[in-house]
Amino acid sequence: MNISYKRLAQYYDKIYSWKDYAKEVDFIEGLFKKFKLNVKDILEVACGTGNHTVLLDKRGYSVVGIDISNDMLDIARGKVKGAKFIQGDMRKLDVRKKFDAVLCLFNSIAYNHDYSELEQTLKNFHNHLKPNGILIFDNSFFKETFIDGYSRINTVDEENMKLVRFSSSEKLESNFKLVFAYLMKKNGQLDFDFEEHVMGMFGINDVKKMMKKIGFRTVVFNGFTDKRYNGRDNARTLIFVGLKLRQ
Repeated sequence: MNISYKRLAQYYDKIYSWKDYAKEVDFIEGLFKKFKLNVKDILEVACGTGNHTVLLDKRGYSVVGIDISNDMLDIARGKVKGAKFIQGDMRKLDVRKKFDAVLCLFNSIAYNHDYSELEQTLKNFHNHLKPNGILIFDNSFFKETFIDGYSRINTVDEENMKLVRFSSSEKLESNFKLVFAYLMKKNGQLDFDFEEHVMGMFGINDVKKMMKKIGFRTVVFNGFTDKRYNGRDNARTLIFVGLKLRQ
């Protein structure tokens, strides 16, 4: 029996229990203060199961969450009653509203497969921002930071369910592939599943030039820290901040 994505969605939070969502939201709020922004309305793209959303909601922001997976959104809706959730694709984003901030976190920007898709997505983000609005996205898979063959094992160990997920990355000609293998034992039954995601790999300067062309003033940070990326840092994750210029 294969493990369906719908079934895996319910274990997503357990697989990523190591991730410090509160620290990331603290950093995001710090950016609002750093750039002297009065942020009230936030569009969170690729919100997943709502782990950032629930924290933003508790801190008083009005959040609209977008995700391509209804299974993920079902879980998010159960966590956050105050937010609005919409099923949608960032490449075709059209919420018909403008926001003070747009977020796209946890490497989700890499689901744009090539530069054409990335440009359309960034234009969509720009179009959904108010003048002087802020775009924030993170990514660990730039050409300059990508680690070919990087692997990781995540486990979930509960009384009636054991889950092991092995993930690895593989560089392709113009993008990269993430491979996931799942082994789950539940109520004595053993399941195995395997999936691949082909994702976009972009150059840091290429993205900065693209954002400038679209109408952003861009600042890049070395991870979720105050340190700006200088091109020489041994950074794994970069945070791109785009400030929408007044038109």
